[in-house]
Amino acid sequence: MGQMAQKISKIDHDELLKALNEALSEEWLAYYQYWVGALVAKGPMRTSIVAEFMEHANEEYDHANKLGKRIIELGGTPVLDPKQWENLARCKYDARALRHRPLSANLRNDIRQRLRNIQSFGQNSQGRN
Repeated sequence: MGQMAQKISKIDHDELLKALNEALSEEWLAYYQYWVGALVAKGPMRTSIVAEFMEHANEEYDHANKLGKRIIELGGTPVLDPKQWENLARCKYDARALRHRPLSANLRNDIRQRLRNIQSFGQNSQGRN
C-alpha cells in the first residue's frame, strides 16, 4: 500500500497484513475441512453432500487465492507454514466433526462454521476486538 493510500485510509499497514493472514489461515482451514469432509462422507445422501462440500471447498480455495495475492500486492508474505494456520485463525478447524459422525452432524457443523466465519468477517470489518 502506498504512503498516500495509508494516510488517506488511516489503516496500519502491519495490522492490515496481519488481519489478511488471519483470514487466509481461516480460508485454508475451511477449505481443508470441506475437502476432507467430502472424502470421508458416508451414507445414503453421500453424493449430494460430497457435491455440496466440494462446492464450498472450491469457494474457500478461491478466497484463499485472492487473499494470498492481495497480501503479496501489499508487500507482505502470506503465511508460509500451514502449522501457523490454527494459531492465526479465529475460526478453528474441528477434526472431531469429521470422525465417524453421520452426515447430518457434519452438515450441522458446516452451518456452525459458516456462522463463525460470518461473525469473524463482521469483527474484521468493524475493527479488531
